[in-house]
Amino acid sequence: SDLSPCSLILNRSGELFSRYSNGNFVENQTLSLGIGVLVLPYIAKILSHCFSFSFSLYFLHYLVCSRGQVIDQKIRTAYDWIQKNIKNISYLDNQKEYDDNEDVDDVMKHKYGTRTDINIVFYDMLREMNVPAKMVYVLDRDDGLLVVDAKYWQFDGTVVAVEPGMPGQYKYYSPGDLYLPFGYLPLSYEGTQALLTASQNQQFVTMPFSSVDMNKEQSSFSLAFSDEFKLTGKLVQQFRGQKARWYRLLTNDLTAVDREEKLRTRLKEALPDAEIDSINTAGLEDHSQPLTVSCNLKLANTQQQIANRVIVQPLGFFASVDNIFNKEQRLHPILFDYPQEVSESMSISVPDGYSIESVPKDTSFANQAGTFALKFTLFGNTLSIQRLFRVNIAFWFPTNYEVVRRLFQTRYGLDALSVVLIKK
Repeated sequence: SDLSPCSLILNRSGELFSRYSNGNFVENQTLSLGIGVLVLPYIAKILSHCFSFSFSLYFLHYLVCSRGQVIDQKIRTAYDWIQKNIKNISYLDNQKEYDDNEDVDDVMKHKYGTRTDINIVFYDMLREMNVPAKMVYVLDRDDGLLVVDAKYWQFDGTVVAVEPGMPGQYKYYSPGDLYLPFGYLPLSYEGTQALLTASQNQQFVTMPFSSVDMNKEQSSFSLAFSDEFKLTGKLVQQFRGQKARWYRLLTNDLTAVDREEKLRTRLKEALPDAEIDSINTAGLEDHSQPLTVSCNLKLANTQQQIANRVIVQPLGFFASVDNIFNKEQRLHPILFDYPQEVSESMSISVPDGYSIESVPKDTSFANQAGTFALKFTLFGNTLSIQRLFRVNIAFWFPTNYEVVRRLFQTRYGLDALSVVLIKK
């Protein structure tokens, strides 16, 4: 079971890293960060007498940033080492074969731990490296809202907070969450209130959302018409961020056969009329890299033949779009899973004896909520289609409903756009 959050038993002996240096974790860059913070005001006073105000600000900014860069390196080293060397048993179906860990030493000795065990070891490592880490107790947003004056324990998990630069500007880490990339929070913690603890006091803080640039999805279709006007070819998808982690957790601890079947099911949900085979993945185990899923496709007939013309609706192969904001007003806030950018592209080779007669007009729209763009390009007898959809922010108040609604309305209803081929 998890170590009790009310009675953490932390190793302060100083032997933590020397005992496990053979495990490739060695800390040899001890830095008195606390002293650096204390002397900054005195440095500022000296600078004000010797240099211009602007130069003094620049130099102080450099000192703070340099301190932050050193801390970031230490945090990343500890984070990567823990995820590589400590087995995470919270995601296993059967944990009974593992003995409970009573303290940090047990985790390091057994080389396994629960999510909370691992985050406590991470916290302890950072403190041993003079990184000012603090424990944070978090409530899963799917389980409800935080009650700030509650007299009972209501938290679901832990993360570790660090002030790498300016006081009060925290960064949050959770190596105890399997496949979670460095710098991310678990999806269900984003935007929630949490309890940050320190030796002298506690405070409630709001967990940040990941940025749109941290969550990107790309889909690329390379297709050609057969003699029967069936589209065949290949699909390559690449995921970064929360969606990539979701796929990794979905296929965690599965055999190769079961993993392929699980991915086939997900692809069939997106392309119900397609024949799918030869599924391959890359980066499934390495969450520092994008996750790539590829497969061969044979798509059902989507064309209509009229005289010497063939009408095709290629956008039907992209991700389907529902008009989820069709009401004039909204009373409650909007919470998307996370900000994200979805980029889709398709190249279609036209069969011999045909040429492309017409394509739809390009569409482009952007506002505070995000961006939508659709572009058709002809390269000889190959049609290229590119579609981009970007949601900038995950949480929106009802007062901003019209901004979000306009973005989604621009995107909705374009699946029926047609490309016309004509026989030469």
